[in-house]
Amino acid sequence: MTHIAKIIELIGSSDVGWTEAVQSAIDEAKKTVHGIHGVEIVSMTAQVDLSSGKITQYRATVKISFAVEH
Repeated sequence: MTHIAKIIELIGSSDVGWTEAVQSAIDEAKKTVHGIHGVEIVSMTAQVDLSSGKITQYRATVKISFAVEH
């Protein structure tokens, strides 16, 4: 039996951390995509407040893989 997967690329964001940013992308994908079985973190970036130098938003670019339904 042949298994085929499809991959979509999303950017998730969070005020808390990168793990939560990745999870937000997965949660959004789950609304329309079924059979998610993996995630690859492509990059992690952050927005920094100019005056305080503190991170204000975490961003994660991810590739989400899911099975193609036959």
